[in-house]
Amino acid sequence: MTPSFGAFAVSVSPPTGIMSIAVGVGVPIDMMDAKRDAIVAALHAVKCAFEH
Repeated sequence: MTPSFGAFAVSVSPPTGIMSIAVGVGVPIDMMDAKRDAIVAALHAVKCAFEH
């Protein structure tokens, strides 16, 4: 981790189905609240793309 940065992540089942992986994004802590909804929506879209 980098000082003053935080992260959001989701667990994703890969196409191989062997072991879940994490997909995440780092963001400056002072922007986390403002960007939360957009980041969570983007991570959810990635998760759905892998799992369908």
